[in-house]
Amino acid sequence: MNRTKKQKKMKYLITTVQKGARVNKNLLANMLAFAKAHNIDHIYTFVMNGKCKDEDWIDPAIGLAGIETIDSLTLNKNLRCRDMQVRAQKVLPLQGLAQKLSRDYSHILPATKVRLEMLSNLSKHPRAMITTGAISEPNYRLKTMLGMKAQEQHQRGFVMVEIKNSKIFNFNQIKIQTSGNFHFLNKFYYGKGKVKDKRIPGIVWGDLHIGITNKKALEESKQMLRDLKPEFCIFHDLFDGASLNPHTRGKFLTEMYNVKTKRDSLEKELKMVLKFIKGLSEEFPDIKFLVTEGNHDVFLRRYIDDKIFFNEPKNFMFIASMVEEMLVGKKATLQIALERLGEIPDNFKFFVENDEFRLRGVNVASHGHNGISGSRGNPKMFDNQAFKQMSGHTHKPQILNNVYIVGTLSELVQGYMRGPGAHAHCNGIIYDDGHMGLLMILV
Repeated sequence: MNRTKKQKKMKYLITTVQKGARVNKNLLANMLAFAKAHNIDHIYTFVMNGKCKDEDWIDPAIGLAGIETIDSLTLNKNLRCRDMQVRAQKVLPLQGLAQKLSRDYSHILPATKVRLEMLSNLSKHPRAMITTGAISEPNYRLKTMLGMKAQEQHQRGFVMVEIKNSKIFNFNQIKIQTSGNFHFLNKFYYGKGKVKDKRIPGIVWGDLHIGITNKKALEESKQMLRDLKPEFCIFHDLFDGASLNPHTRGKFLTEMYNVKTKRDSLEKELKMVLKFIKGLSEEFPDIKFLVTEGNHDVFLRRYIDDKIFFNEPKNFMFIASMVEEMLVGKKATLQIALERLGEIPDNFKFFVENDEFRLRGVNVASHGHNGISGSRGNPKMFDNQAFKQMSGHTHKPQILNNVYIVGTLSELVQGYMRGPGAHAHCNGIIYDDGHMGLLMILV
């Protein structure tokens, strides 16, 4: 009987060096220390252009460190490294590539910026376009606007890839300080190869949607709290609001599914949420939990504002007890509702839609559904703001310049979805220096 040979588990570090640019020596030493600590099998680098087309010098420190240069490499059946000859000066390095890259793979691409974009796929899991960041110092023509923008947005970084088998992989994009120091999980790499422990300021969970949360993704997320012990944990769409969802009201099959999943009444859903947060509070009493007010929380306010509960006796008395406190406008609607059923743990804080809370300079109070002046929010709009933000809402992990978007912890395929999807299980992490990262979850 013929058997397919299993692919060996492998770990790689992949970065980019510019021609004519010096390698950041501190970064190189710290990267090598990281490789040793994580049992990395190979370190690769792409090579990108410098400021002049005739530059071809590559810092010899690359070769002396045992780093191999690549332009194309297949890591398993679903992941490739590919040099698409995008110029290092390009401010939007992923622009236009989705249509040019093979649709059978996720791709790691050279860039002097750290970016991530998920692409829709017909299978359960999406494809990804992943950029590396640079191991070298910036090398651009500063007499042009394009060069000046590229200099401003130059980001040092590398990607760690873990090949699980012939099909499954995971990755982490690690952004580096200008000094060459960097954080990864609860470790800080600094001073040319030194390592020390650092407490994590915050973990941002993907959208929860209690009632349709993926059990494996949730357990992995809890394990992150156990291992990393962050100061804060931030939630998005804690409440699903299936029983009140205005987009599915009157849909017979959806209503029957809600009965099956015990989400056919407001009180049932709220009791699930309250049980969930009490359980977390008991297990993690030293973590401060912050709950953003998302669009699914707003389902409840809309349900009340549209007076729909007038015609639903099962919710009428419960909603009537909330109205007076809602008119004060100082608490989130979900918080007011939960307080009708029991006491909210002391280590939970609920934000309202327009709140702002910056953790190490990163705004974590916005869910991502609201944009500027009442418009719909989107990551590109947030990236134009003058501050960093980590938000949720889209269920699609994404990295722009100043904005990181987490994924979801709910089931990836939901009833409202039709056609290809790009949702993924993913949490976010905020470090002491204000740098951010995404933590993909494979289930």
